[in-house]
Amino acid sequence: MTAPRKLRPFVTALALLSSVIAVATAPRLAGAEVCGHLQGEEREKYETFRTSGADLLHKDPLKALSFLMGAQRKCSEDVELLEDLTAAALELHDCHMARWWLEQILARENGPEELREKSLQKVTELENTCPHSAIIRIQSDTPEVTVVMASVTAEGLELVSLPFEGRVEATTFEITASKPGYKSVVMDVELAPNVAHDIRFRPLILEDSPARLQVRCRDGEDDLQRGVVDTDLCAVDDLLDPEGETLKLQVDGVVQTVETVAKENRVNDIRVPTPNQTLGEMQLSDWGWLALGSGAILVGSGVVLQMSSNDLYDQAGKSLKVYTGQHITPTQKQANATVGRANLIGGVGLTSALLGAGAIVTGVALILWPESPYEPQVSSSLGGEQAAVWLDFKF
Repeated sequence: MTAPRKLRPFVTALALLSSVIAVATAPRLAGAEVCGHLQGEEREKYETFRTSGADLLHKDPLKALSFLMGAQRKCSEDVELLEDLTAAALELHDCHMARWWLEQILARENGPEELREKSLQKVTELENTCPHSAIIRIQSDTPEVTVVMASVTAEGLELVSLPFEGRVEATTFEITASKPGYKSVVMDVELAPNVAHDIRFRPLILEDSPARLQVRCRDGEDDLQRGVVDTDLCAVDDLLDPEGETLKLQVDGVVQTVETVAKENRVNDIRVPTPNQTLGEMQLSDWGWLALGSGAILVGSGVVLQMSSNDLYDQAGKSLKVYTGQHITPTQKQANATVGRANLIGGVGLTSALLGAGAIVTGVALILWPESPYEPQVSSSLGGEQAAVWLDFKF
């Protein structure tokens, strides 16, 4: 069935417009299908890196490579991105990395057949151009480490983002891993052609740093004297004198002398524990007197109850002697009930007396217990080659 002649121009224009829209959106749809896991802001960053890298590919290949690597870290599925990375490496005359990116294209199964054929032809050509090429993989257990590869026979390489995987000249490299505040690690590695080399840097060690002094105490209550200087503030967090310092801490009227350790990577941590009691609160001796008084009351109550129990026993015995003959049955029941009450009261009295005795012993112990001095504790250590700090508490 054909459209009427009047509608044919409209149908033709509509078909043409659909074709243009399909051609214009095909790359975007393909990209979205490849990197569909990127959404929102991450997707925008990827598109920005991708577009910026492609625009600068021939103008500034080094900067273009930086953008393209940023896009590749966010989405490694885009085969066309690998093609741009190959072009950037060729612009920089880096035959080894160009080989690497071409090999990644050939390893993917989702790439266009035409691109795979072209990549196979190019990688064969580059194998003859730079045959002495080694694969290297570098990673670090310490984040934000910069790795520099230097060689007298090949171009150097600086890596600011790890892990890294690629190809370099098969020769001897001096590889340095560094990070501000940490000791650098340097190693010499001889790379063999067409062999994969895995290099992993263990956690870097902290640099040697001057000894520090940390004092934590109560400003306005405790007093700190550093050498001959009497500081206004008790709390201190400062570098320690390289010659060492002698500290005097006055805590609750008691002066404690502390010698510090002035060695690298040492932290002299001095803590004055907060007292368990302050003015206006109960102290151990107060609790002792309270326990002693309570114990005396309990013992006295136990004695009174025991005396009452004895009186009940006497009453029960008199009842049996007085009422005899025909009244034996009711008087026996009454005597039994009296004995039961006597037993109960006697038991309560004995328990009260025992508790009172225990409270008296506890009270005497608390009254005689000496108050613990709040001595400052200092600890500074270095375990192996890794700097570490141990904090001691004494309450």
